[in-house]
Amino acid sequence: AHQAAAEHKQAMEGILRELAGYAGAPDAALLAQELALVLEGGYVTSQITASAAVPEAMRRLVNATLERHLGPASPASGTPR
Repeated sequence: AHQAAAEHKQAMEGILRELAGYAGAPDAALLAQELALVLEGGYVTSQITASAAVPEAMRRLVNATLERHLGPASPASGTPR
């Protein structure tokens, strides 16, 4: 089970790293690592607390992380983060 979880974590971080590269992140590996930690923390917190506030907290953390790595979102894009 541990090996399967580790492989899944590596695969997810790889996908995030690829997406971060497409988004133009100067350090795609670091952005992917930080986003993976936010997601994993959100999953665990949701399971333990069943709090409805977790998704919004995750959204704020992801937005702040993306802004730090990619700069502010363009209002003209019309796509919220």
